[in-house]
Amino acid sequence: MLRASGLLWREALVLRDKVTGRLYTQHDGGVLRGSGEPLTTRPAEATTFADAADRFPHASFLEKRPGPLGAGRHDFYADYVAQGDRVGVSGRPYVGALDGKARVLAVFVGDGPPHGVPLADLDGGLLVLGGAVAVGFGGGRAFEAEGRADFTLSGTDLLQGGRSWDARTGEALDGGPALRPLRVHVVYAFAFEAAWPEAEIARRTEPGAE
Repeated sequence: MLRASGLLWREALVLRDKVTGRLYTQHDGGVLRGSGEPLTTRPAEATTFADAADRFPHASFLEKRPGPLGAGRHDFYADYVAQGDRVGVSGRPYVGALDGKARVLAVFVGDGPPHGVPLADLDGGLLVLGGAVAVGFGGGRAFEAEGRADFTLSGTDLLQGGRSWDARTGEALDGGPALRPLRVHVVYAFAFEAAWPEAEIARRTEPGAE
């Protein structure tokens, strides 16, 4: 059973296995203390409630319990999120190219560090980078580009070279093969920089949409 350990590593929560005492990082499930394999990553995507309810009408939805760190009209975490220039548990000052609390989509291609894309830049658009095409529907998602760069968007259709896919799922609209989804992780800008200091956050300068 995993629980919050009360520790941080590179600006992310550290999870503790209650049985073994092993510690894992929230970023990618890697082992920080103890021996063993990293946590298994399950396919997931960050999206809006409306999108999820439309695509998965029979799904069950979880809700936070009321409390200072849970659900409610106002909570401690809401104050933390609102202060984009102060980050971390101590609320230290932050200066960067983005607001410290700007949400960044970390896109994992291969075994190296992820590519970062601000979710605000993907709103209704796309960005092709490093073997991936990232699109801004719901909470952002990415697919393997397979060497192709000339993708465009038309509504929710992702187009390239006469092919078409549903940009929300990667499913082919023309009967061809689907796009392979890539692992993504939504993280604050300051935490992205701390977790992967060698990685870069790309910016979309062209809308990329028809």
